[in-house]
Amino acid sequence: MAYHHTQLPFVFFLLLITTLFSFPSPSSSCHTSERRALLAIKSAMGNPYVIVTWGGTSNCCEWIGITCDSAGHVTSLDISGDVVAGTISPAVGDLPYLTDLTFRKLTNLTGPIPSSLAKLARLTFLWLDWNDLSGPVPGFLSRLTSLDYLNLAFNHFTGSIPPSLSSLPLSFIRLDRNQLTGPIPESLANTRYSGNDSYLYLYLSHNNLTGPVPSSFASNRYQVIDLSRNKLTGDASFLLGSSLPLQRLDLSRNSFEFDLTHVGLPTDLVALDLNHNKIYGGIPKAFAAVPWQGFNVSYNRLCGEIPASERFDSYYDFFHNKCLCGPPLPTPCK
Repeated sequence: MAYHHTQLPFVFFLLLITTLFSFPSPSSSCHTSERRALLAIKSAMGNPYVIVTWGGTSNCCEWIGITCDSAGHVTSLDISGDVVAGTISPAVGDLPYLTDLTFRKLTNLTGPIPSSLAKLARLTFLWLDWNDLSGPVPGFLSRLTSLDYLNLAFNHFTGSIPPSLSSLPLSFIRLDRNQLTGPIPESLANTRYSGNDSYLYLYLSHNNLTGPVPSSFASNRYQVIDLSRNKLTGDASFLLGSSLPLQRLDLSRNSFEFDLTHVGLPTDLVALDLNHNKIYGGIPKAFAAVPWQGFNVSYNRLCGEIPASERFDSYYDFFHNKCLCGPPLPTPCK
């Protein structure tokens, strides 16, 4: 009996060793070439504090901001929220399994988007907003044939919008808050997107875009369009066609000029901002029945009585028009 008790600790020890070596490691080791690319990206950014732990002998699949697949390939890279001193390294193109790439809110991340990024054939998510990137929006982005989300907002990109972007299956496009010029490409009215997302987004606000909205947008599939704060002109009333899926439309602070009186309304529209344009005519009575979450027609050339609606309760949404009258304005209708 004594012999049996003395063997128990040894048996438990053997069981412990067997257990430890029978389970796989928590993550596969990353590939040498991809590790090298990540370190080049870190160096090009000036070794920012947010990724200071990258390096040494540790597995790069376990580094902050990195996700790998079961084979140890880097599939997601996220570096965000730091002050850097550098550029996006061309080595980013040496991560061939990357599907998600995020560099955002990196003050002093400068320079253009490197052409090597076009090698990332699996990329579906490209998020480069709130940086100090510059140069053109590159046409080679059209080679990212799996790209679904494109966000280049809040940078210093210049030049025109590449028409070739429409060849991508994009459901989300943000090019706002840059210094883009020229017209909106006709082809951008409909991208190659064929998924079932409930929303398709197009944000081009706060640029220097000129000319009219292309007539191809009369049959667009976007639920959200923001063209505000540009230098756009002409008739954009077709964006309010009753057959369109639009839910939110912002055309404010441009020089659009059209008659609002007889426009249709997309069935699902709940937000409309037309302030600071040259829009004339009257506000259709049908507007009063819409469950508005946002509505503003101030600083235009509208006339006539404002339709009665409990949602039309802000003076500031209607003031500075030619001859609008009735509540919420203090001017009574004659």
